Amino acid sequence: MGVAPTAKWAHVESLAWDELPADQPSVAFVDDAPDLRALMEAGAITVPRIWLRPTGRGVEAAAEIRAPMPPLPVAFDVFVRVAGRESKLWPPFVSDVPIRIRPGDGGHAGLIEGYGGERTADVVFRPNPKAAAAFSPDIDRIWNGELVLRNVPVIANAVVVEERRGGWWLTRPDAATRAAATRDVRR
Repeated sequence: MGVAPTAKWAHVESLAWDELPADQPSVAFVDDAPDLRALMEAGAITVPRIWLRPTGRGVEAAAEIRAPMPPLPVAFDVFVRVAGRESKLWPPFVSDVPIRIRPGDGGHAGLIEGYGGERTADVVFRPNPKAAAAFSPDIDRIWNGELVLRNVPVIANAVVVEERRGGWWLTRPDAATRAAATRDVRR
């Protein structure tokens, strides 16, 4: 009996890159020009609502972030501002294409400080070039502007419909569920 035939081959690729000094960021900021700001404020990024639910750790928030038409790549840290206090959501929001991220799809969530029953909150987006560099080596520039979406509706005492991948998919509770709720989200 013989030995089974084997094959060997070598695959070689070349890759060129520029090595940057340690103090030079790999992602450049595009200045906050008035026409670019107008595009961003006209709906390049939207948040239709914020869901809140009480947990053992405090009040947790989740936001659905939509970027249907970013005029250029964006990378932001995301904050929810309630009663003048900001709480950071995780992870940073990065997009170089139109995107819709829902809470159940690994959306943006975090603990909210200072919630006192407000029906609206502000969502603040601040540029984060490190998040862009970590997301994709193809992103070499992002918008250098802060975007504040004011008076985003808050849905309090959101109920969990389905647990998925560590995130949660939420819906507004029906009247019976709201009436039966024993915990107030403000606690």
